[in-house]
Amino acid sequence: MVAAWILMCLAMLSPCLRSLELQPIPVINDGNPSLAELASHRQPYVLSSLDLVKGWSASNWSLQHVASKLPMVPAYMQTNSPRFRTFHDNKELEPYLTKDRWSDFNTKVNVSTTELLNNTEIAYYFSSDIDKLMPYWPELLDDISPHQALVITSTGVQRNLWLGRTGIQTAMHYDASYNVFVQLHGCKRFTLLPPASQVCSYPCLHPSIAHTQADPETLPLVQFRQQCPALPRLSVDCTETNFSDSLLLQCQGDQAIDNGQVIEEALSGYQVELTAGQALLLPPHWWHQVTTVNDSVSFNVWSDAEEYLTIHEIYELPLPLEASWTQPKLLAATRRFLQTLTVEALDHTPFDHLLKHVLNQRWQPLLQRNELVTDPVLIRQLTRACRAMDVEAASLTNAPIDKASRAAAEVFREVTLIAIREQLLGNYVERVAALISDAVLVPQVLECLLRH
Repeated sequence: MVAAWILMCLAMLSPCLRSLELQPIPVINDGNPSLAELASHRQPYVLSSLDLVKGWSASNWSLQHVASKLPMVPAYMQTNSPRFRTFHDNKELEPYLTKDRWSDFNTKVNVSTTELLNNTEIAYYFSSDIDKLMPYWPELLDDISPHQALVITSTGVQRNLWLGRTGIQTAMHYDASYNVFVQLHGCKRFTLLPPASQVCSYPCLHPSIAHTQADPETLPLVQFRQQCPALPRLSVDCTETNFSDSLLLQCQGDQAIDNGQVIEEALSGYQVELTAGQALLLPPHWWHQVTTVNDSVSFNVWSDAEEYLTIHEIYELPLPLEASWTQPKLLAATRRFLQTLTVEALDHTPFDHLLKHVLNQRWQPLLQRNELVTDPVLIRQLTRACRAMDVEAASLTNAPIDKASRAAAEVFREVTLIAIREQLLGNYVERVAALISDAVLVPQVLECLLRH
């Protein structure tokens, strides 16, 4: 069997290449490191022997002890796959999806912890804010104290307990938070990719925002790139050698090329199997997929990334658009606003490059799989408006539009890592496009802005 696989790979080398080239995560052996300083590097670290974790009573928990304290838990349940993907409520695209439904991802049942850890036919996934568990396990907080040193920033702090059996997996996604993840029992495998990696995230209007549409960990490279084609990087030239460390981190994803061809190199990332007593410092916006290697109990602390607060400030800024304007005029003004914003926010990156990346990475895979309802009537109406937008552009008063663009760009530039800035600006572009049309028409609006 192994020999046959090797012969097949020799005969068809490219399809057998893995999508990921993985290296170990740097390990910190210091028992009392400055986590705030490490977090400022925006680099993942394995914390192999934290003194505070060694002192926790939780370090001695057994699965039987946890089951005695939490005999029943409310867990997500799946019968078709042990791979869990978040599906948020009330996202703009949900009514237009042809396949995924909220109930496919959010079936929650009360299950015994013993059943959760031992049923191999049904997959259960449990995590909970520990504050919600305190009435059932009063000494829980004492068992994981002190843990204040695991809090990186002062806002959005949430402390969670995680339980899962062998084989459970959370699909690749990113969080807008610092994450200090402590393994208490068993083992979990983390596969990480830097924020700049082109992995075809769902649109920000989709219920699975911040998740990838394909799995680079299991798919061969050719198959992954068929589902998720990649383009040259926007603002970061990975061939440069004089960047700061923070920018070099952005170049550890797929490498940039300048000839306009689709990228076919494997993604560069990290992997670690986190065992009991170890912790992982996971930076915000890093893609990560987590697999339970064997029955597991874990604890983590989330706290807000700085850019999480910045993006809220951006969405509070007024748009230079009027509800009374015709659709062609709204399109023309939106093009002017977003074009100026992109050039100012992304250090003179052309607006068309950003649009191509958003369409290519987020919308094209979704449309190719026929996962969105399309309305030919609405598309024809938008097409007519698009043809008329150039005439309307001549009637615009550009000064207030440009002023609003520069105000928004100033806030975007507070996000220091450019790959994250690009990601957040792509989200913003989608939301503005949805405001002037409809969520399901966003790809057509972006194509219109791209052509004109």
